[in-house]
Amino acid sequence: MSLPLGNPHWPAGQVNDVDEHLQDVDRLAATARPEGLWSGPFGIFCARNSGGECGLRQTASPPLISQTSPLDSIATSSNDSPVLTLSSADSLDPNSLTTAAVAEDSGPLPDGSSNMLLTKRPHHSRVGSGSVPDFPSADLQAESLVSNLLDHYLQNVATLLQPVVHSQNAYSSIYANQAMAVARRVPWRDAMKSWKVLDSKVALVYSLLSSSTSHLRGLDGTDDASAMARYFRVEAVSRLRGALNSLDLTRQDEMGVVADRSLSECEAVLSVMLTLVTADVMDGQMEEFWIHLDATKALVSRLRGHVQPGSPGAHLVNISTFLRTLSDSTDVGLEPLPWRPDSDGPAEFIGAGHSLEYTYGITARLVNFLSRACLLSRNAAFYKLGGCSPPEAFSLECDRFIEEMDAWHISEEAFTSFRTSDDVTILLASKHTLAFAAGIRIYFHARVAPCGGPTMRALVQSVAEQLTDIEKIKRRTGYDATPTATISWPGFMASCQAEPSERRVWEEWWNQMLGYRIGNMKGLCLRKMVQRIAREAGLEAFIDAIKKDGCVVIKDFTDLESLEAANKEVQPYLDASISASSKSTVGALNGGTATCTRLVGRSKTVREKFFSDSLYQAIADYFIGLETTIWYGSKPTVQKSDPLLSISITMSSQPGSNAQELHRDDKNHHARHAAATEYTRGRDMLLGLFVPTCDTFKANGATRIVPGSHLWGDDQPDFGPDGNKGVEDAELKRGEAFVMLGSLYHGAGKYSMPTGCRTVHIMFMCSGVHRQEEIPFLSYPIKDVKTYSKLVRDRLGWKQSEPNLGWVDLKSPEFLLEE
Repeated sequence: MSLPLGNPHWPAGQVNDVDEHLQDVDRLAATARPEGLWSGPFGIFCARNSGGECGLRQTASPPLISQTSPLDSIATSSNDSPVLTLSSADSLDPNSLTTAAVAEDSGPLPDGSSNMLLTKRPHHSRVGSGSVPDFPSADLQAESLVSNLLDHYLQNVATLLQPVVHSQNAYSSIYANQAMAVARRVPWRDAMKSWKVLDSKVALVYSLLSSSTSHLRGLDGTDDASAMARYFRVEAVSRLRGALNSLDLTRQDEMGVVADRSLSECEAVLSVMLTLVTADVMDGQMEEFWIHLDATKALVSRLRGHVQPGSPGAHLVNISTFLRTLSDSTDVGLEPLPWRPDSDGPAEFIGAGHSLEYTYGITARLVNFLSRACLLSRNAAFYKLGGCSPPEAFSLECDRFIEEMDAWHISEEAFTSFRTSDDVTILLASKHTLAFAAGIRIYFHARVAPCGGPTMRALVQSVAEQLTDIEKIKRRTGYDATPTATISWPGFMASCQAEPSERRVWEEWWNQMLGYRIGNMKGLCLRKMVQRIAREAGLEAFIDAIKKDGCVVIKDFTDLESLEAANKEVQPYLDASISASSKSTVGALNGGTATCTRLVGRSKTVREKFFSDSLYQAIADYFIGLETTIWYGSKPTVQKSDPLLSISITMSSQPGSNAQELHRDDKNHHARHAAATEYTRGRDMLLGLFVPTCDTFKANGATRIVPGSHLWGDDQPDFGPDGNKGVEDAELKRGEAFVMLGSLYHGAGKYSMPTGCRTVHIMFMCSGVHRQEEIPFLSYPIKDVKTYSKLVRDRLGWKQSEPNLGWVDLKSPEFLLEE
């Protein structure tokens, strides 16, 4: 079980007809945003919010309805030249588009302030290795503003959005050309209000203006610029509503042939929907793309069979088909399906889908592989969730898939959409295609049929090599003079599966991607080394995460009521220990740490809820429980030794608590370690559980960990000159718990806040054949132990370890608890 490959923001759409499309748009504002999800298909990495945790921005989305235009808030200067300004915050209509309405997290505007909706940016801001003109000045006339934004889209954004330069670029040859034709033929204000201009064309202009503004805004632009981009999207959706209302999908001539005008209108509306997907990507919020993408189904169905290969309509159909496949590959919420031999065939492309080569750096053949892998992943999920074995036909289909992918070679792809003389473009397209091929294999093995570690590492390395080569080639040949952004899907798939030691190349590559100023890149980060998994994922998911990283976070470990109860039970002991702890030099305390020892005896909640948690016990049983086959003569016998509680303690870091040196907790047992590339069962003899009573983060001393260090040997570790190489902060939310192996390098962080405390309940279990750190028979009186659950009594050592370890009078000691 590996990291889930994406997670949808929203429930899977059910938009099968265009007349339902805008109903979903209208409901968007009222839809609560889930927290802590992995987004797809474009915002595919976990976005960090201000608190450093994984999750989406918690700003409220304004309703997607037509609102007062910033272009209508034009003040007239002394020479009657209109300038674009934003009214004083005090005088704004509450229903008008304002910074406060769009970016609530930035706080209210100062009273009486006058803010420009668009602000200047430094001259020639860098984009990748190219440059873009200054952000349009706020004092430009509305006509000039619109013209500049459209020009910027045509000259910069349209090329940036594809992996290679190509004359048939849909962003310029279809979208931008149509928008520029409207803008040049009809004055801006007339176009916005005239019934003579089709709603679909005006919607297209607004959509492109949104993307252009988002790109000029950059990744750290002003809230006012974000408000402008948002306004353009709002207006685009409003005009799209009008286009959909007038769209007739049933129009035919007297011969029963679909009318050309109907097809033309379908193409126009489809263009708007696809550019709104792009606008969501450029903005970076990733709130609406799924609605527009899902709504393209009916239009594609209408156009398929009526548009000619090589036509703009065919290109639009192919784009929509591919994007829906890409969306499926990052949506783990798709309904599991049983295997059927007559399942839907591969994605259908018009004209062999050659336009995909320059639009996304992938071939139709590989898209079909990806489509098949997506369906197989849903089949695999069906049988795994049902707890039953898949049919032989499904297994044979998986084998067939691997065989065909193994047989695929780049030489099979003709790349007929490129001129043979354009060797650099063909090389870049080939590199993208090779990256996609390896990425599809990674997806298949992560979601359907696991492969060995060496195979996965080779695939991850292949993707890394192709993607880094692409950037090098562009710089070396000057291809980056006109920036084209590398398609990130293969990098997402590969970096999710990369081993900790392989992550530096991915950090560097993702940082390069930020230079393209595509909005959804801002929140992208390589997944945290600590995988955060919910209980519903099942035991195997936690075991796999610990094998890989040496640790895992249980997202839904406990409830707040239990935490409060435990706090009340331990607080008197913490208070009593504060003065003594300042004098302590024992191991982890370092002075300034309050403690409650003998924890499972002093807190019933900790003992019976946290320590006895069935998931923690099952994880411990896997990693440090022992089963050994011994022989009595010729007779084999399996003997079992259950884990024991080694120590239970609550630690409360106070202001002034210093950071610990990074260390391994199995040092107390003189454990020895051999360096390894893969985890083998039986390697560890200690497993820890950390249950925080508050949110933990760097400033309050969150535990510093080195994921992957559980596979290191006993040579001197390399933490770099500053001691931070490979180190992550295990930040936790209340209700979560952190589980780690005793062989993982870690250490409490420095408590740098002036007030407060960081209190964590800590329990470690050791193998049943090792000495416990805390002496339970002296720490917990027998009269108290008699009141504990059987599980706790067994874990304290009141049960003999098979065959003959820990007895009293040659008997397992639990009989003493019955006297």
